[in-house]
Amino acid sequence: MSFKYFDYPGKNRRPSPKEIGAKLHLDERTVRLRTAKMEKEGFIQYYQTVPNLWLLGNPLASLYNFQATSITAKRDALQKARDEDDVIDIADFLGVGFGLTISARTEQQAIEKAKMIAQHIGIETFQANPPRQFPQPRKSLDKLDWQIIKALRYHALRPTKRIAEELKITYRMAGYTIGKLFESRALSTRAIINASEPKGIIFYSLNLRLDEKLRHRQFIIFAKSTGKGSGGISAHLDTLSCYSSSPPP
Repeated sequence: MSFKYFDYPGKNRRPSPKEIGAKLHLDERTVRLRTAKMEKEGFIQYYQTVPNLWLLGNPLASLYNFQATSITAKRDALQKARDEDDVIDIADFLGVGFGLTISARTEQQAIEKAKMIAQHIGIETFQANPPRQFPQPRKSLDKLDWQIIKALRYHALRPTKRIAEELKITYRMAGYTIGKLFESRALSTRAIINASEPKGIIFYSLNLRLDEKLRHRQFIIFAKSTGKGSGGISAHLDTLSCYSSSPPP
């Protein structure tokens, strides 16, 4: 169970068990117990806030699929990819394939970045998927907003009281600012999991190219047919993707 990027339009740092249950067709108690179990066992390692890349001038996220010549070559490429600028997500698939999500201002810029990264990691052939766009934030950010984003970046559930003390502001101001950041879609929260020991779980990404006139209707059908699965579903303009998680940083 996961909510990736900006699926959850709320002012809280993460959706409640009741809200997750409604989205996955599960009862609140089941969600609460399963989440607690995943946290206790270390499957969910921590919660991370993800700033909306629109704020940094890169509103597009494009997935590029790469095929290495061997498992060893793939491992080397993935290690190099971690140090590349504008790579915001890495998906290590079964076999010799892997995916890199690149942020950019335009689709053409994303393609140019992908070509450059391909040369750096030693795998020059790749398949591009249509980009998806982050929603435009409904507020402009000031200095305090950025300070709170920094405080929450790798500690999404950090107590509001502690943030207020660190930034020397009132508890009320800290809570209000955090709520506005999430409500305006400037921030979202994602669970970072231990993908090295999935215990029989296979994480998958499904991309479909749909006709302009049919894609909305097909997405509704697809979402209903998979709504009881363990993956979160995100719809994009030209890409239908089913996500479960992403690798730890």
